[in-house]
Amino acid sequence: MRKIEEKHFSSIDETLFTYRFSNGFLLRMLPKKGFKEQAGLLTVNLGSLDWKGSEPAGLAHFLEHKIFEAESGEDFLLKFTESATDSNAFTTFGYTGYTFSSSKAITENAHLLLEMISSFTTSVESIDKEKEIIQQELEMYKADPDQVLFTEALARMYPDTPLAMEIVGSRESIAQIDLKDLQRVYQDYYHPQNMQLFLIGDFNPQELVDSLTEGVSGLSTTVSSIPKRSPLPRHPVESGKSMRMDVSKAKLAIGLRGNKGLGQEDLFLYKVKLQLFFSLLLGWTSQRYQELLDAGKIDYSFQFEIDVQELYHHVFFFLDTDEPVSFSHQLRTIVKRFEQSRDLSEEHLDLLKNEMYGDFIRQLDHYDFIFNNYLPGVEGLNLFDLPAILPNIHLVDVLEVGREFIESCDMMDFTILPNYT
Repeated sequence: MRKIEEKHFSSIDETLFTYRFSNGFLLRMLPKKGFKEQAGLLTVNLGSLDWKGSEPAGLAHFLEHKIFEAESGEDFLLKFTESATDSNAFTTFGYTGYTFSSSKAITENAHLLLEMISSFTTSVESIDKEKEIIQQELEMYKADPDQVLFTEALARMYPDTPLAMEIVGSRESIAQIDLKDLQRVYQDYYHPQNMQLFLIGDFNPQELVDSLTEGVSGLSTTVSSIPKRSPLPRHPVESGKSMRMDVSKAKLAIGLRGNKGLGQEDLFLYKVKLQLFFSLLLGWTSQRYQELLDAGKIDYSFQFEIDVQELYHHVFFFLDTDEPVSFSHQLRTIVKRFEQSRDLSEEHLDLLKNEMYGDFIRQLDHYDFIFNNYLPGVEGLNLFDLPAILPNIHLVDVLEVGREFIESCDMMDFTILPNYT
């Protein structure tokens, strides 16, 4: 029997257990004594980034929908519901996720999840019906101004790459998807060495491994290798673009695309430092933020989001404004001249680190927080290392990351304007 690896995080008194089965399937377990809810997240390393230009876009998302269809024609979603279990699925740029949460025993739901992804059977008629559902999903996204702002800005930050395409695909690509496309993608990616399951709840890790062994061993292992994900080409960003929608005030997105190459082991620490840097500069605790708020340049719609992945990383600022051109210029100037900021101090950094630590502790018993912030498939530092690394991050470290990012990044903006003039 293979040994279960244990990693204890003394600062939060949590132990993460990891076990890799003989077929390559990875199981991570976070036992929580007395925890009333049992939850799981199964991820497949297949997302919209794996789109090949020769095939219809949106295949990963379409397949996510059809995985719930059992060979008998039953819906696995109903099977979960019958056992008083909430279940869901989603597709991101980098992976496909299948979740469940319940107060019931975790083993049965984990087995049901494994059964669901262990085979793929559907029909042409079922695919045609699903196309209508996904087309409606796409229309819903296109009617949401905030969603459109993000996707259109991202498309102009990464033109002619998979990031420039909606995760669900386009109207045209959805219509083109057929049974052979879905079968090919399933056969290429849905293999145990390309998956991992993260379980949280009150359980014994060794007993859980023993109970899941049979289900894991039933997963297909016929593939010799998983298709490799291609690097993203760095075409020039497209700035100053806009479109019109039914909004009462212009919506502005300002993007900063990082160009430094990052290894898996660097991702988490780099993201923490970048988050701290921009929080120092323009977060709600900064003097600059308060000045902009008092002057009416921003309101509480102002926010920034940071995404750090192995193939890409960027920072987005979003806000509603009556002066998109003027504010875009002002924010770019603030960023470029960050060295002049009065907010870059050790005292301010300590405040932000304490805030980050407090947010982490408050949400540590929420499984959705862990699932959303733990980086699946990434080796090296990760979410549970945060309390240990924060005390060792100093202002010079944060400024070094921020300076390098700003000096090498590409800046762009995109605006949604009201329909009226």
